[in-house]
Amino acid sequence: MKLTVLGKYGPFPNAGGGTSSYLLRTRGANILLDAGEGSFSKVVGKIPPEKIDAFVITHFHFDHVCDLGVYSYYFERLSAVGNITEKPLLFCPADDNNPISAPFRLSPQFEVVNVKDGFEMTVKGVKLKFFAMRHPALCFGVKICDGERTFSYTGDTNVCENLAPLTENADCVLADGCFLFKDWTENKPHLSVKHCADLSLSCGVKVIVSHINPSYEKREILAEIPSDANCVVAEEGKEYEI
Repeated sequence: MKLTVLGKYGPFPNAGGGTSSYLLRTRGANILLDAGEGSFSKVVGKIPPEKIDAFVITHFHFDHVCDLGVYSYYFERLSAVGNITEKPLLFCPADDNNPISAPFRLSPQFEVVNVKDGFEMTVKGVKLKFFAMRHPALCFGVKICDGERTFSYTGDTNVCENLAPLTENADCVLADGCFLFKDWTENKPHLSVKHCADLSLSCGVKVIVSHINPSYEKREILAEIPSDANCVVAEEGKEYEI
């Protein structure tokens, strides 16, 4: 199982960067986790987009979905010339009245799968389980297991009860660390970098901090990660072994 960081920033990127999007490759399936700004152009440097078996959209905020329409145009073109026969799955929140979601739910280029808290489905031998997170928009974290390794992605969230079952027994967690702790409160829409580092220490799990706020300097972010924590800040373009 390998994770490639396509875009790590939120809610907007710095120069040359991209917003939340990650390519997870297992022995059986290719899964795109969110489709933020810059996602498509970076995917094509890794695999043909038609090789993506499933798109997991944690929630419908622009920094997580703005390239999803570009993927749909690409699939529409392939379909028109007969070069694509199977629609990719699109996992996304059920019962979501967010107007951003409508074009994608209605797109004929995706096979939409509506998810709720606790929803499970297996895709090409890979099990996905979804957990409701705490965010202004309806948002779901996802735990993915290929039978050998387990990977968890929080999507966007603050502290909530589902963080524990989402990250339990994971080999690696990709976590929302949008705030420095000095700017975090319990009413914010995201975790802090310190929360991500604490998760690594308390659970004994490797944590990759992402959804980085470009307003912060790198030294400020790294200062919140103790040297004994198995916790790193995501690097765009880097491939991580899970």
